[in-house]
Amino acid sequence: MRRSVIQRGASSETNGFTLLEVVAVIAIIAMLGAIALLRAGDLATSAHANAFESTRGAFSAGVALVHAGWIANGAAVDVDAVALEDGATVGVNDAGWPENAQPTGGDGVVTTTECVEVWAALLRPAPAIASTVGGAPWLASVPDPTTCRYAHAETPGIHFDYVTTTGRVSASARATPSRAASPAGATPIAGIPLDDPLAGVPAEDPTGAEACGLVGIEPLLALALVRLRPRRFLRLFAVGSSGR
Repeated sequence: MRRSVIQRGASSETNGFTLLEVVAVIAIIAMLGAIALLRAGDLATSAHANAFESTRGAFSAGVALVHAGWIANGAAVDVDAVALEDGATVGVNDAGWPENAQPTGGDGVVTTTECVEVWAALLRPAPAIASTVGGAPWLASVPDPTTCRYAHAETPGIHFDYVTTTGRVSASARATPSRAASPAGATPIAGIPLDDPLAGVPAEDPTGAEACGLVGIEPLLALALVRLRPRRFLRLFAVGSSGR
């Protein structure tokens, strides 16, 4: 009779969930949800940064290509424009750097309109750009008479500058936290100073997969641990000892 009472008591413990178990699982799921939201925000920020750096790298490569074409055409002050393979014409200044999209070339002083023209000529396809805030995802401006500045709406405070007198394309400090750019004045290709096109691309997070790999398993694991009470451990140990 006593054995049957014990068995009924043991079976009653497995029916349903206690309030403590439900609260514990809900708390764990809430914490995992918060972690997932933070992780999603980080991924979105990383995607915007990568898109920014990809555009900057493509623009820098376009500048180098036009300058190489100017050199191939004689590297003389009377070479006013360079024709690209897709038919676009890029006007250059006396130093051979892109300044506009006019066959007559540039005068060494850039305007916002010319910065937009250079953008459209060097990038294929070119992301939408405007000279007024809110007019397009990208904004062109002229911080000084020889520099074009390009900023993206989804990466506030981050921009890259193109100096038309030297051909240098450099990102703002906030855009290059992970990798160092080329040293100032570096000339890797035919006297063309270029930054590392990959500078600023966030390094891969080696813990990202581990951080998210068990999402969805933790609640079940926590539930199993909560359900496996110390009394059950003792009972299992007692049964094992009696079996010997």
